[in-house]
Amino acid sequence: MNKNILIVTIGLFLLLPQHLYAESIRYQDVAPIFNERCVLCHAGFAATNGLQMENYQNLLKGGQNGAVIIPGDADSSELYRRIKGTSQPRMPMTGPPFLSDDQIERIARWINEGAQDAAIGENQKGGTVPTVPGTIPALELAQEKSKRSGNVTYADVKSIFTLRCVKCHMPNGMMGLPPENYLLDNYQNTLNLQDRARVVPGNIEASELIRRIRGQSVPRMPLDGPPYLSAEETQLIEKWVEQGARSENGEVAATPVGAKVRLHGRLTARWQLDGKLPVKISS
Repeated sequence: MNKNILIVTIGLFLLLPQHLYAESIRYQDVAPIFNERCVLCHAGFAATNGLQMENYQNLLKGGQNGAVIIPGDADSSELYRRIKGTSQPRMPMTGPPFLSDDQIERIARWINEGAQDAAIGENQKGGTVPTVPGTIPALELAQEKSKRSGNVTYADVKSIFTLRCVKCHMPNGMMGLPPENYLLDNYQNTLNLQDRARVVPGNIEASELIRRIRGQSVPRMPLDGPPYLSAEETQLIEKWVEQGARSENGEVAATPVGAKVRLHGRLTARWQLDGKLPVKISS
């Protein structure tokens, strides 16, 4: 009799849903995903839509459009809908690649289990995101890398574009269509010549991108400034253009011979714009 009861008990236990006896997922189990793929845009004063994801408290607080996590209901949580692609634009906006199926499932399980904070004494804030006042996470690393190698590549500046520019200059961005149809979501689009050259490799004064972030061309960018880019961020992008707008592999971009450019500024001499750029008028 006791043996039969034991067999039935074991059988019922095996039929229980996995999450009832598996170790529950807490914030420290999903924080590394957010830190790796999300906080680049969702951190600090310039966090997209006011949604800061660098710690548990801010993540649960939500952003300008309200809460993005509904504990116990992943399918109704905007965070989950964005990373899965149910809501558009899909996140992270640097994708593809987007989050892996395993990462998405882990976040869904965390939400469905109540979106619990880390256990007391265990990484309550999900780790430290390195920041520099007026700059962005990873800028110091990019500057240090460029000092060591002497060359600045797209890998060093793309985080600036991603944080401050891509939210508008992407397909289906915050303004709908990208302003002036200019995309900054990857290297190829940043150098695209379809309309005109915004980046002239080797010539920062002729590069509209540089002139926009400096405020020499109007409207100054990013459009949601001030605050605009810091001096350190601007100098890093200038160095990237000056050195040939290198790809992530370090290859110098081709000179856009014959491409149109559009420059705003002040004519300071007969053939000078802003006291620096030689200007030649052609029909």
